[in-house]
Amino acid sequence: MKVFRLCTSDEIENILAFKSLRHAGQMCYNDPTRNDHQYEFGKKYMHFFGDERQLLYLSPKQGHNVCVYDIPDNVLKESKGYGIYLNFINMRRTNKVPEFAVPTDKMKLDYLKSIYLVTGDIDFDYLPEKEEIYDCLTCMVDVDKIKNKSKDDDIEK
Repeated sequence: MKVFRLCTSDEIENILAFKSLRHAGQMCYNDPTRNDHQYEFGKKYMHFFGDERQLLYLSPKQGHNVCVYDIPDNVLKESKGYGIYLNFINMRRTNKVPEFAVPTDKMKLDYLKSIYLVTGDIDFDYLPEKEEIYDCLTCMVDVDKIKNKSKDDDIEK
């Protein structure tokens, strides 16, 4: 299943430099006012949304990164929960939003499909269409295109 994650530039640099996710994610603690995940002490977790538009709950700004992962359903099923976020439209209510908190040690670099840079203002006061989100993003890395290019190069040799 395709899922979406807001990432820092540091995380992206580490992923690309080390060709690994070992430096991705963060240590988390159980806090029922923020979500219903049950984190294990000492483990790092990566959080994902199942819909691009849910990234709006994190108020992405220009310069942030959005990573698209394709994670097997069985991995996601184990990590599904709900986060509590301020409604990005009226900013007075909170919403219980489905999300995934996957332990970093269960992640594989092969799951990463693309990295986008937020280049436009993503500040909607309505629920936008998915295409409107992508209008504010610039694809920096398309892993599938890189893999296909590499295969094409091998064929030509």
